[in-house]
Amino acid sequence: MIVNDTSMHLHIGCTYGDVSGRVQLNQGAFDVNGSYMLRAYPITVGPTVPARFTGTVLGKIATITVTVNDTVQHQTVVKGPVVVTLGQTPQLGPCPICRR
Repeated sequence: MIVNDTSMHLHIGCTYGDVSGRVQLNQGAFDVNGSYMLRAYPITVGPTVPARFTGTVLGKIATITVTVNDTVQHQTVVKGPVVVTLGQTPQLGPCPICRR
């Protein structure tokens, strides 16, 4: 997960999603809309689809769940929850896009 003042980028397996704008916390919780690429490897097959990123931040630990509205396959896909810790090397899977 990469977060800055204007965006969030998150990889889960060989998929990834993005949020534009600042992610506001409400007593440590967040719930924001973004987009998600469900078919990212071995080649990206779009389009990105709408997604909702929800989770909590407690100290250096963030727990995130992404609910994806797959408008291509006409289904809802849930990714996560995943837990990331600020300053800790992520446990990356075998997917090469996660290593960029």
